[in-house]
Amino acid sequence: LKRSKENGERNWKRRWALAVHVSERDRRKSAMADGHAPRAASVVFAKRPKGEYDPQAQFQVVQGAGSLADVTLATGQVLVRVVWLAMEPAMRGWMDAGGSYAVPMRVGEVMRGSGVGQVVASRDQDVKTGDLVIGAFGWCAWKVMAAKHCRVVDAKRPTRALSLLGWSGLAAYFGLLRVGTPKRGECVLVSAAAGATGVVAVQIAKHVCGCRVIGVAGGTDKVKEVMQVGADACVDYKKEGGKHLLRDIAAACPHGVDVFF
Repeated sequence: LKRSKENGERNWKRRWALAVHVSERDRRKSAMADGHAPRAASVVFAKRPKGEYDPQAQFQVVQGAGSLADVTLATGQVLVRVVWLAMEPAMRGWMDAGGSYAVPMRVGEVMRGSGVGQVVASRDQDVKTGDLVIGAFGWCAWKVMAAKHCRVVDAKRPTRALSLLGWSGLAAYFGLLRVGTPKRGECVLVSAAAGATGVVAVQIAKHVCGCRVIGVAGGTDKVKEVMQVGADACVDYKKEGGKHLLRDIAAACPHGVDVFF
């Protein structure tokens, strides 16, 4: 998917799922158990948020009880050193006790999430030592898991597996092409068009499907971003407190809407 300007590319990357690099210095500092054998440090979900989100209250860093020197892999397993962690908007919803499309996090669990890491030991014939892989590792420095639950990623662009090719990008891809199935020339209306999923949906609808694309976003900066990635028009739902939202959408879609994403 093309991005025409440097500014647009920066905004695009910011709207992607944020990939956080776990530095070697911090890993060594937090994971060394006895001076030479690292422990498996992790970040656990310590408390449900009430009102404003406070990372100092919600999370706690915990050191594993055993040394990685004691890890024995079963056939088909790999040991992964986690390098990048995905930070997804959906994670905030998982922290609430109420039900949603996903089971809520339990207090005391390692924070759920995808990551990209390097295989440091393998007992699998397909996933080799040294491969970069993506998997549902959670927020931890090291992870033992079945190789069949990992996927080898492009070593030149590993973080794309957490961004454009991660949950947000895939939601846009399958939502539009498998569920919405817009046809060339039709009108696609994209809500939350400046978000991590919406901004991908706008570009697929425009550049892949050949549709007229109308975005809905909040604020002039977000409207500008949506226009930069190819939308034909974008409605600001915050304008005048949203008083004329339906009128503005109708004006942008004079022949109606064929697919609403």
